[in-house]
Amino acid sequence: MNLTEAAIEYSRKHPDVIPSEIAKRIGCSARTARRAVQTARDMEILLCSDDSVNEHMLDQMVGFKKSTIPMKYRRVLANIVKHTEMALSRVPSIQFKHKKNGKESANLLISDLHAGKQVYDDSGNCLYNKDILAFKLAVLKKRVVKLLTKHLRINTIDEFNILLLGDIVDGSGIYPNQELNQDLTWIVDQIALAVAGIWDLVLAILDIGLTVNIQAVPGNHGRQGKETPLQNNYDYIVYQHLYMMSMDNKKINANYSMGTPYLNVEIKGWRVHLRHIAPAQTETPAARAKIGGWKGIHNWDVLCYAHLHHPGSGTYLTSDTIMNGSPIGIDDFSESLAKFSRPSQTLFGIDPEIGKSFHYNVYLDDYGMGDEARLLLMKYPMLCRVS
Repeated sequence: MNLTEAAIEYSRKHPDVIPSEIAKRIGCSARTARRAVQTARDMEILLCSDDSVNEHMLDQMVGFKKSTIPMKYRRVLANIVKHTEMALSRVPSIQFKHKKNGKESANLLISDLHAGKQVYDDSGNCLYNKDILAFKLAVLKKRVVKLLTKHLRINTIDEFNILLLGDIVDGSGIYPNQELNQDLTWIVDQIALAVAGIWDLVLAILDIGLTVNIQAVPGNHGRQGKETPLQNNYDYIVYQHLYMMSMDNKKINANYSMGTPYLNVEIKGWRVHLRHIAPAQTETPAARAKIGGWKGIHNWDVLCYAHLHHPGSGTYLTSDTIMNGSPIGIDDFSESLAKFSRPSQTLFGIDPEIGKSFHYNVYLDDYGMGDEARLLLMKYPMLCRVS
């Protein structure tokens, strides 16, 4: 055994000994000792790798197929991802007693309304403003009712959940000169328009005989600034209005997160995790790590989120993820992400026995004739003064 091999063997047996001390004890140079320590560490890493992580598995893991990372480290990273997911599947979790019978719930995701925002295309055509939002909320109401009564069997559904995922209002001061992209710069007007549109939907659902539960989390556009407390968010004022308006009706329940960016709710015995921002999809290592962390913390069955202005869905292990769209369609934000989709919101079902069931993207392509915002607010004069 030469000095290099002796130094490597010594470092493996005594991993806490520093290179200079190894050089003294073995009688080798300091450079040889440093290399020996690094080699010993590499050998330990390789010993921790899993032979079952083969080339095919690396190809299936997004981010590992083409990389400047040496293969031995890519195997280790893939092994960590694999065994983390295996460990999560074995972690003891809270056991909910899922109802094995009963009717389904219908659940509508509402987010990224950005009440007060206006959007123009490169030819100067108006794509979104207060009147277009008011009209699209009316279209949403009409199409959701049609789906519930014509496409689904209304007698198999016994509750309707409105899950508000934030960015209900466009806010103020989120980016420089934001008011140049708004036709409602006063936050009171933004709140009034959003509350009126959502409440109009609530009353329509009551008319078809379903109870309504409202669950809500804040977005990023309602915040007062990055340095202010999370609770200082205009979305909460929208939610508090809905809470107060529902107090006198036993068929309406309203709830929202108490200052946290997430909310866990149980629907038909299944745990639903609500938040505004999450990874766009579930396949990259970074996304799997974050979603897996939330899975371990919150033990959710369905993850609902928004923010990116286009709809999507995925899975993580045995759970479902649903990303909501926006009634805006394309704007400066979605264009900067190189993303575009039809304006939409998401309606999905939860069955007591099987969990997530039906799933509709409720598209909102239509445009009105103008003045829809004023006409909507005239129905609810308590929300604001109408001239």
